[in-house]
Amino acid sequence: MAFGKRIATFVVAGTMMLGTLVGCGGNQQQAGGDAQPAQPAAYTSAKEVIDAFQANKDSKNCHMVMDMSMTMKAAEMELPITVKSDMDVVNDNTHGTMDMNMMGQDVKVEMYAVKEGSKYTTYTGSDLGGEKTWTKGEAETNPTSGVADFGDIDKAEFEATDTGYKITLPGDQIANTLTSASGGQDMFANMDPSVAEAFKKSLANSKIVYNFDKDCLLQDMSFDGNFDLSQGSGEDAQAASMTLSLKATFSNYGKIDPKVVEVPADVVANATHAEQQLNAVAEEVDAAAAEAEGATTTTEKTADAA
Repeated sequence: MAFGKRIATFVVAGTMMLGTLVGCGGNQQQAGGDAQPAQPAAYTSAKEVIDAFQANKDSKNCHMVMDMSMTMKAAEMELPITVKSDMDVVNDNTHGTMDMNMMGQDVKVEMYAVKEGSKYTTYTGSDLGGEKTWTKGEAETNPTSGVADFGDIDKAEFEATDTGYKITLPGDQIANTLTSASGGQDMFANMDPSVAEAFKKSLANSKIVYNFDKDCLLQDMSFDGNFDLSQGSGEDAQAASMTLSLKATFSNYGKIDPKVVEVPADVVANATHAEQQLNAVAEEVDAAAAEAEGATTTTEKTADAA
């Protein structure tokens, strides 16, 4: 199960990373953070736009739709994954649904994220296996708080458009954004070191594009990236790669009822630990790899006999 678990960890890490990039609001506290600008103003830098976005009380109350595609290649396997999710965000709490197709199998997921102290408790319910089960986990960052801190925002490209403002974050700043989001917590700290290093290295060749309206409310963001992971050498060498594409759109600022993000009592009572689900994913990957290897061996024997 070892290599299967590495692949599963890589996939989970990629999903976490993308989730962190698409925040509706931020945790960075600005002076007068609950106040909205008295009237729209003409902004001349990325920092001004981000500050205005975070100062707007409605920036942390919105609806998000995300479309993501991810293709994992490892051990002569290709694992395509597509995801579409809808999320409601109120302050630091989230409720959403996600439709995922993984290795040809459709999975429907429901999720909650709740801030408790300095961390977040997550609840993920999926119908994998035919019956909906809930998994409980902990995270340093909320998957919806990716605009918390852009790091060195002065290096971002800034453009005033007819509809608002466009900010392009270069690859060498994306890792800093991820590690500084949500009060400076390092989201890479909980990853396998080799996976974290691979992500950071590959991110340098990527970029994120954010589009804000004239009131500095985020309207959409996009990200495309290619990631490589290699471990060991010689006969022990293991390699994997991942292609990620993401587009997220935001709407209904200030209109989300806080009740929709409350976690039901039965979910809290019945959730199991996330490590158990990771092991289950790893076993699925190992089983698929064994089946693919068996099919290849059978084909080769048939060819030799012929």
